[in-house]
Amino acid sequence: MKNKLEIAKGKMESKDPSQLKVLNSHDVTDAMLQAVVQSYFSFNDSQDKIQGKQSGVISNSMMSFGTFSTVFSGVYSWGVLRNVNFGNMVMDIDRISLTQVNTDNNHKKLLSFVHEQGMRQSYNENQIPEQFFNNPYSSQKNVDGISAVKALHIANSEGQRIYQINKQNINTILPKINHDSAVIEDIRNAVAAGKVVTTSEKSIAFNGWKGSGYIILDPNNGSGAYMISGGENGGFVTVVGFAYLFLGLILLTIALSSLFLAVLTGGATLLVTVAAIVSSIIVIMKGLSTLSPDFANDVCAKYGPNLMLGTISTLVAAFTSNVLPTLATAYMGVSTNLSSFLSERICGV
Repeated sequence: MKNKLEIAKGKMESKDPSQLKVLNSHDVTDAMLQAVVQSYFSFNDSQDKIQGKQSGVISNSMMSFGTFSTVFSGVYSWGVLRNVNFGNMVMDIDRISLTQVNTDNNHKKLLSFVHEQGMRQSYNENQIPEQFFNNPYSSQKNVDGISAVKALHIANSEGQRIYQINKQNINTILPKINHDSAVIEDIRNAVAAGKVVTTSEKSIAFNGWKGSGYIILDPNNGSGAYMISGGENGGFVTVVGFAYLFLGLILLTIALSSLFLAVLTGGATLLVTVAAIVSSIIVIMKGLSTLSPDFANDVCAKYGPNLMLGTISTLVAAFTSNVLPTLATAYMGVSTNLSSFLSERICGV
């Protein structure tokens, strides 16, 4: 696999039309996706051997399977597909099968090993893609993933309580947590089957992904399912924030390039151009808010609603020749209710 990727890299860097012509999707995209999921299993095996020596556990891998794939979303008009957008990448590890035994036949030590192993394998579902696609010499991340363990860590860092739910306490804890109906149903079914579920008080928002992380464990043998809402046994890697930034910068470039002509023309053309510039700034703010909660709370929530309403008012002025709505927006701001509504739509807060 490494050789295939090196060959593809060499062909692309050569910029030779004859070399580029023979490249296909499997040489580039498919090979990279396959390399990520194979690296995941290989990395787990290496860590199992290291942890096994320290814990006195012999671990042998058996038939396991999973996927690392891209997810696309369609844009429809009247039921007709008119555009396809790249959404994210998903690590879905359906099964990890192992034969494991403690050298002293100590069941308690084996359970402890399996618990630590499961947490590590869940975290690797977001860590391996991040290591694969991010520049190790840069502090900026191109992609940032989520997994069950990472989702619970984020929830805990937000101050949420983390619950362990079993048959004895399920009726007490369920009213205290707020997850979508599919997650709640999954928790009910797991506990009814004798499993123990670990989850947070409520879902989290992370880089454009909103959902829940939860762990379903069998207390007898330590095996478990490390889930994120949506049904995946694995991780989710998002590039939504960067997509907003890229789109916003393109729109801003186009709008600024037409600004000089709009100034000469004046009237409605100038107002529409101004509205386009402000709209592109809003899209960029949306991207920055997705990538940085601090920006969403400190900057976007403060200025985003007025910018949005100012854009709408400017367009109204352009097509009605009435500048009063624009002036009213600029000097009076927006109402509390409308501000909250727009803050949620633009900034996610």
